[in-house]
Amino acid sequence: MEPPSTLPNMSESHWAIDGGVLAAIERLVPEGGTVLELGSGDGTAALVERYTVYSVEDDEAWVGHCEGATYIHAPFNDPGGKRPGWYDVDALRQGLPETYDLLLIDGPAGHKGRDGILHHLDLFRTDVHILVDDTVRTHEADIARELAMRLNRPMHVFWNFSLIPTEPLNAEDVARIQWEAVRVLEKKDESFIKRYFRNPSPTRKIDRLEWYDKVRQLRDQDKAEISQSYSLRIGQVITFPIRLLLSFTKKRRSL
Repeated sequence: MEPPSTLPNMSESHWAIDGGVLAAIERLVPEGGTVLELGSGDGTAALVERYTVYSVEDDEAWVGHCEGATYIHAPFNDPGGKRPGWYDVDALRQGLPETYDLLLIDGPAGHKGRDGILHHLDLFRTDVHILVDDTVRTHEADIARELAMRLNRPMHVFWNFSLIPTEPLNAEDVARIQWEAVRVLEKKDESFIKRYFRNPSPTRKIDRLEWYDKVRQLRDQDKAEISQSYSLRIGQVITFPIRLLLSFTKKRRSL
C-alpha cells in the first residue's frame, strides 16, 4: 500500500509550485538550506517551512505574501526592441543573496516571458542546482535546455519541470521525484492534458504506484549492498590472522 505523501497539500492555483517540484527540491537541498526563487506565490509558504527563502517578485501585490520569506521587489522592465522584458536588473544586483543552494525559475509570469535570465546569467551563481518550472510549455523548456547546454550540465526532465543539478541524480532520487510528479499529473483533467500534449492517451498507464514500488526496490537494493559490504569487511577482519599465517608459511617454503 502506498503511504500518503509527506509533502504539504498544494493549492491548485496557477501561482503554486506543485508536489513534484517540492520533492525535487527536498532531494537536492537539505533542510535549513537556502532557495532563491524567481517568482513567488502560494508555494513559497511550503518552502519557508524547510528553507531560508529569497523571493524575487515583479508584482508588488505579491511582495510580502508569504511570511518568512525575504522578498526582493524587482519591477518588470520592458526595454522594447529585440531584447525581452524581464526583472529590473539594478534591483536584482542590490537585492540578490551572495549564497544559496538552489535557483528556482518560476517567474516572471508566463505571459511576460522568462528568457531574460539567459541575457543576465552573470547575476546568478552557476555552481548551484537549478530548477525550471513549467517546462510543459515550450518557452520554459527552451530556457532549461539552453541553461543546461551553457553550463555543461546534465538535465533531468519531468513532465512539467526540469532539473539541472550540479551532479546527475541517482536512480532513487529520480524515482522519488517521479512518484510525486505523477501524483500531480494524475489529478489533471483531459482538457489540461490536451492543452500541452498532442495525444492525451498515454502509451503506458500513468501510475504513481509503479514509481513507489521502484523506490522500495532501490532502497532494498541499497540496504543489501551495504549489508554485503559490512559482511565482507567483517569476514576480512576475522580471516586476517589465518591469511597472514598462510602467507608467512608460503614464504618459508619458498626459502
